[in-house]
Amino acid sequence: MQFHFRMVDPLVGDFLREYLISSGATFYDFYRFLCSDLHLQSEHLMSFYTVSEDWEKQMELTLLDMGDSGTELPTVAMNTVRLGDVLTQVGDRLIFCHDIFLNRNLYVQLIAIEEGDVALLPGKCLKAVGADPAPSPDMEESVLEDLRDLYQ
Repeated sequence: MQFHFRMVDPLVGDFLREYLISSGATFYDFYRFLCSDLHLQSEHLMSFYTVSEDWEKQMELTLLDMGDSGTELPTVAMNTVRLGDVLTQVGDRLIFCHDIFLNRNLYVQLIAIEEGDVALLPGKCLKAVGADPAPSPDMEESVLEDLRDLYQ
């Protein structure tokens, strides 16, 4: 099966992406594809979150196995979970946190499940509207100022 996702950026009104990827892909495969397509720096820490209909976080999928992270949310390594293991119906939602320091998130929703055995790895961008998400220099400077204040 193939998953058809819609992605929006809550901070950028004209940003929209639609993707098609195999339900058998891991969250790590999806992460690598998104980093490539959106020109994100893959060396930054990023996470996916499964969320409820109200966008409340339920589980975190991390780049690294965090073991017992001590957080309230269950934490699982991205490379150990396939999209189809977690996402089971149209309407299921994810948050893709592409910058944990600036808390930059993209909202992802499964909008269709399509039959077919075509292996769509790494994935396919079906629709791209607006510029790729990039941290605002003002936001970066604000975070740097906060860190300077914290450690002085």
